[in-house]
Amino acid sequence: MTAHRLCGPDLAGLRVRPHETFRYRAGQYTALESARLPHTWRPYYLAGWPGRDGELEFHVRCTGPGGVSEALVRHTAVGDRIRLGPPRETWHSARSRRANSGWWPGTRAGPR
Repeated sequence: MTAHRLCGPDLAGLRVRPHETFRYRAGQYTALESARLPHTWRPYYLAGWPGRDGELEFHVRCTGPGGVSEALVRHTAVGDRIRLGPPRETWHSARSRRANSGWWPGTRAGPR
């Protein structure tokens, strides 16, 4: 983790620099694992585009005690390791992209 900014009592902005290029599209999310809670993954949306140096930003709200969100917001600091899962897309974002391309069944491309 390269930055940890508290934005309120239960909200933090986190910046992380992956070891490899992390390619993703708008609307996708990834799962995060805190070293403080091994083998426990939770989904988070990426906040904006990666920086020039490849850093990714996440906005995390603590949803309760004992979970990944609390570990990330209250118990994680610059220099700590966070694991990233592969980029994923929601059913809605996949459906929207396919519908706009004319690929989704029941839709047609071009003017109507």
